[in-house]
Amino acid sequence: MPVAISSEQIDAYQKADYVVFSDRQVVLRVGRKNAELDELISTEGATTAAFITAANPRGDKRSDTENGVANAALQSFVSAAGYPHFWGEGRDPFGGWSEPSFLVIGIYRANAEALASSSSRTRSSSARSAAPRSSSSCEANKRGQSNFPETNRARSKGAL
Repeated sequence: MPVAISSEQIDAYQKADYVVFSDRQVVLRVGRKNAELDELISTEGATTAAFITAANPRGDKRSDTENGVANAALQSFVSAAGYPHFWGEGRDPFGGWSEPSFLVIGIYRANAEALASSSSRTRSSSARSAAPRSSSSCEANKRGQSNFPETNRARSKGAL
């Protein structure tokens, strides 16, 4: 069943900073090229990645404890599946909100969406590298259970 999401939430997701805590902070933005993302993906020998969270399902605010427990379970699943990953954070660039997240390397969009479908608490944005050593191309979508509307389908190289 489709999950209603407000145009304000879609706008917030599209304007958010998606920060990856690797050796250095890498800030991803929907619609912008990012060579550092491509480097993170290719360093692991992969061509895909997804930025996922189990925090604040469908944009409904949860406590830090609830979000921590949900993300711990998500991290356990990602680790058990063998995906390399980095802690991250989706956040309002003006400081209005933030959500703990992960950049999962090597997961294909369909698998990230299946993960989101299996948990009402998971949303994802996916990235794929068009070819090794090319700038990453990313497709951002926010999904609740399984039917959050797609917020962006950036197909140009290097765009999130």
